[in-house]
Amino acid sequence: MAKRRTNEPEGEAMAGDASQKDEYLMVGQYAGSPGAARLIFSKASGLVLKQLEEERKDRAYRVRSFLSSSYELPTTGREAMGGSTRTHIRLPRGEQTCRIWTRRQPMCFRLEPGSDGYLQSVSGWARAELPLEALHVFKTAVALLLDRMSVAADLPLYVRRTELELDDEGHKLTEIMSHLEAEADATYGVGYFLPVFFLTYTSLEREALCSASPIYRFMCRWRAYESIAPTRRAVYEFAKKAGRTQGLPRAPAPTEADRAEMGLTDVHKEARTFHEIVECHRSLRDAVAHLWSGGKHASRKGTVLPFRSRDVETCEHAARIIQACNRKLMAPVWRYFEENLEEAYIRGHVLPTDGREAEYCASVEALSFAL
Repeated sequence: MAKRRTNEPEGEAMAGDASQKDEYLMVGQYAGSPGAARLIFSKASGLVLKQLEEERKDRAYRVRSFLSSSYELPTTGREAMGGSTRTHIRLPRGEQTCRIWTRRQPMCFRLEPGSDGYLQSVSGWARAELPLEALHVFKTAVALLLDRMSVAADLPLYVRRTELELDDEGHKLTEIMSHLEAEADATYGVGYFLPVFFLTYTSLEREALCSASPIYRFMCRWRAYESIAPTRRAVYEFAKKAGRTQGLPRAPAPTEADRAEMGLTDVHKEARTFHEIVECHRSLRDAVAHLWSGGKHASRKGTVLPFRSRDVETCEHAARIIQACNRKLMAPVWRYFEENLEEAYIRGHVLPTDGREAEYCASVEALSFAL
């Protein structure tokens, strides 16, 4: 259904880097997934990055996060790299210093307004041996600041992109939200038949696709995974009532191409099925779902917290793996239904003619299975 956009130039220089004519490199697991983190830098900046990683010298990097009070995915790479941002928090005195303390040592930031006087970005410094580690450190610190500001103002705050300066020559790394790379045509004729067996799965998958939070996306996809076994049972029961004797097929085993595409790691090396791959993330699921605030061995189990940049990255990666596994696990059930049961399922359905929309409308009776 979805088609990749073809109207965006590949490798074209984008605003804001010292090397305007240089091609850009894009790094990030599942970088093409809308909302996932994507790291972008020029080839010249890549050379500087490599040198800094080899030196491993503790240093401070200047970093800036651009903020927004609305979650809206960019539609082009250029917009993601340099699009204007705006929050609903005013800075009546203009740019100002902000300090936070988590322990006794303070961390200082600059709150920076846009031309309209509303908070647009937060800048500061982050110290680490590696530039990417400094990026994670800054993102964690900014998340703590935004948590407090958001709750105090009762307003949402999102980070749209973060820029880390590698040197004084204009070389930098930019982490953005992946933009929408696909389009789709609505070509479904008379409409959709919505078998009740699949409604939970599709609802949870849409919830994940639309969420701004990688942690919540992870939980939605885990719940979608948990819906697959009940879906299989329901389809099987309907097949028996319809007189079908053919059993439901199982999902194929993951191929090496599947494993490479999902970006599996040593954590998954013993997993031989898509089900086992998902189950490798059960401890992460527990860490997301529970705070472990009590219990004799609670401190050993750990928890996932949204302000920790590494936690967010881990959940994003796992969410994409589980989504891919879910699709592989659910695909045979969809095919079995379409090939063996669809005709029996739609028998007796009313097909209204045009002009009868007011008669055949949303109603308690039509939605009795869901309300």
